[in-house]
Order: sequence, then C-alpha cells, then structure tokens
Amino acid sequence: MSKINLGALRRAWTTNERKDREDEISSTIDGRSLRATGRTEQFNFRCRDGYKALAIELARERNITIGELMETLLDRAREEDSK
Repeated sequence: MSKINLGALRRAWTTNERKDREDEISSTIDGRSLRATGRTEQFNFRCRDGYKALAIELARERNITIGELMETLLDRAREEDSK
C-alpha cells in the first residue's frame, strides 16, 4: 500500500489553533448530539501503517466522517456474507 502524505493536505496546527479547534469540537459534541445520530459507542482499534491515512482520505472524498465510513464498510461486509 502506498503511503499518503497528509502533510501536503494542510499545515500543522499551532498549539493555540489545536486548542481552539478542540474546544470548538467539544462544545458541539455532547450526549444529545450523539444520541440524535444513534452513535453512542466508542470504537477504537490499531491498524497497520497506512490504513488510518487511507480511511481519512476515503472519508474526505465522500464528505462523510470516519465513523460513517466504517459503518458503511461493515454493512457491506455483512451483505456480502449473507449472499
């Protein structure tokens, strides 16, 4: 798998920019917004080199979140298994 250079997509955030972004995100995500989308469970896993960058790239291309991408992939895997 070829490596994707995410550094070319955007410059690194400064400490203040990162803190401001984290504050903005945390202020918009709360229990109500998670329940409204039906997403209340946390799902983390380790992956091989390159897969995280690939997930980010695929989600951005489709204008969806990584969570939505994972749900779509899992639904398709389930569909294939049921054939």
